[in-house]
Amino acid sequence: MTAQSISKLTVGNTFATSLSTTSLGAFKAGQVVGGTWTVGGTKTSVTADSITGLTATFDTVSKIAVKGDIISSTLRAGGNIGTVQAGNLRASNVYAGLANLAAGLLPSAPGDFTTAASINTLKLKNFSAGSNVAASSIGKATLGTVEEVAGPRFGVGAHQIKNLTATVSGKKLKLKNAQAQADVDGAFAAAAIPAQGFAIVIV
Repeated sequence: MTAQSISKLTVGNTFATSLSTTSLGAFKAGQVVGGTWTVGGTKTSVTADSITGLTATFDTVSKIAVKGDIISSTLRAGGNIGTVQAGNLRASNVYAGLANLAAGLLPSAPGDFTTAASINTLKLKNFSAGSNVAASSIGKATLGTVEEVAGPRFGVGAHQIKNLTATVSGKKLKLKNAQAQADVDGAFAAAAIPAQGFAIVIV
């Protein structure tokens, strides 16, 4: 599907196609399955019951609201993301302002951030292995229960995190105004969280 501008698009059941438009307002569907999206605009909102196998590049996103799970997807914005809400983030990535970072990775250097973009609010019930969330600034992040695995690194990356809560290995993790890796390491140590694949990096 290609259009110069879409102010509102509603699909009653499954949307399973690619989408290209210079401006998208409100998108709503039952399920989003597969496809590659290239979406411009500054007032984009996406609402769905679930998202699976989607690769999407946005300019700016006001809201991504998913009742169920986001699975095997990469949602990337060049600018800010207002709110991301989902049941489970599973093997998926949400990036704001990291145009050149390969999907599946966390930022490892300041140069990975191409713009000083933010994710204002992140609200999840579960955060599964293989998932990554990153932005220069993260406002309030509620990760829910983080899957405990000893495999490859996954997690959250930022320059600064204002507020983050999660349950990791049955322990309550709380971060406030984290601006250095030492802030994160101290919070992990205080909560007695054992070493594992889940990581929070401040770069």
